[in-house]
Amino acid sequence: MVDIGYYKGKAPEAMSEESFYHARAQETAGEAQRAHQAAAAAAKAAGLAHEKELEAIAAKDAALQKEMELDDRLQKEYYAAEERAKAQAKEMEDVVSNTYARQL
Repeated sequence: MVDIGYYKGKAPEAMSEESFYHARAQETAGEAQRAHQAAAAAAKAAGLAHEKELEAIAAKDAALQKEMELDDRLQKEYYAAEERAKAQAKEMEDVVSNTYARQL
C-alpha cells in the first residue's frame, strides 16, 4: 500500500523545485538575450569597420589615380618642353649658321 503521508510533504517541495527551475530558466533566457544583443552589436561594429575599410580603399584608389594623372601630365609637359628646347636649339643653330655664312 502507498504511504500518503510521504507524498503529502513532497508537494510543497516539488512546487519549490518548480519555482527554482522556472527562475533558472528565466535567468538563462535573459543571459541568452544579452548574448544575442552583444552578438548583434558586434556584427554591427564589424559591418561599420568593413564599410570604413572600403571607404579607405576607395580614397587610396582615388589618390593613386590622381597621382597617375599628375605623373602623366608632368611627363607630357616634360616632353613638350624638351621638344621646344630642341626646336630652339635648332633655330639658334640655323641663326648661327646663317650668320656665319653671311660673313664669308
